[in-house]
Amino acid sequence: QLSSFVNKAKNPKDSLLIFDKISKDDQLLPNVLYSKAMLNFKVGNNLKMESILRQLIDLKPDHAQALNALGYSLADNNKNLEEALRLVKAAIVFLPGDPHVIDSMGWVYFKLGRLDKAEEWLSLAFSSQPDPEISAHYGEVLWNLSSKEEALEVWRQGFKSNPRNSILLETLTRLKIS
Repeated sequence: QLSSFVNKAKNPKDSLLIFDKISKDDQLLPNVLYSKAMLNFKVGNNLKMESILRQLIDLKPDHAQALNALGYSLADNNKNLEEALRLVKAAIVFLPGDPHVIDSMGWVYFKLGRLDKAEEWLSLAFSSQPDPEISAHYGEVLWNLSSKEEALEVWRQGFKSNPRNSILLETLTRLKIS
């Protein structure tokens, strides 16, 4: 509840300060650690986020969201890709049908250069939940597999649900697609 409340602050740094002050006595609770990690991500402090997620995974090795978030972050930053794959594989054991974990699996395979595996996982995630982030990832894999028209259609669907999604916009900008 606290996390959803502080996420409404206009300035993400204010959210983090408010969250730290209010949750001071509960800093080792898994949900508090996870929320704090995600708030650090929101303010652009990836190293702090990764450190908190590692602390959380040490404390609760079956915390699927932490495993997934850390694995995705490592992959997205092209860091420790084999570790990223191991973390997301662990997350999928605990949340086998979660489209965001399935998306992360596809994204790790994409970063590893295994486009066929990436397409397989991302197709599954997209068919389950065609949100803008999954659309961005799936479309990029299709684009790299030379399925340009299919990629464009996937991105169009992502735009229908949220035309201002930063990940989708960044993907299209980076690929020089208007």
